[in-house]
Amino acid sequence: MYFGASLVATAGSAVAIARNPTLMRLASANGIGAMVLTIGAMIGTSIICRSIEYKPGFGAKQAAWLLHTGVIGAVIAPMTMLGGPLLIRAAWYTAGIVAGLSAVAVCAPSEKFLNM
Repeated sequence: MYFGASLVATAGSAVAIARNPTLMRLASANGIGAMVLTIGAMIGTSIICRSIEYKPGFGAKQAAWLLHTGVIGAVIAPMTMLGGPLLIRAAWYTAGIVAGLSAVAVCAPSEKFLNM
């Protein structure tokens, strides 16, 4: 359920940012500083999300998780300027790689094989 909700939240934030000219200008800023800030935001929100203890229901961990998915959506939003066919192709390639890695994990003879 969290995986599906992550996809929806990430796509929703990417669409919201892509439709707002001011946020889109900020998200697609060029330069080393913007790249470092973006990577720092992704890593920082990920660390915050993983550091909070899980408790059932909506709490601090779920809010941090939504913040992280929003940051990932902000990273994905500038890619919408590339056009539909390229994004669809990238999505299919990503799905193929993830499916291949998942198949290897499911069919692995032992955990030692996965650690290689």
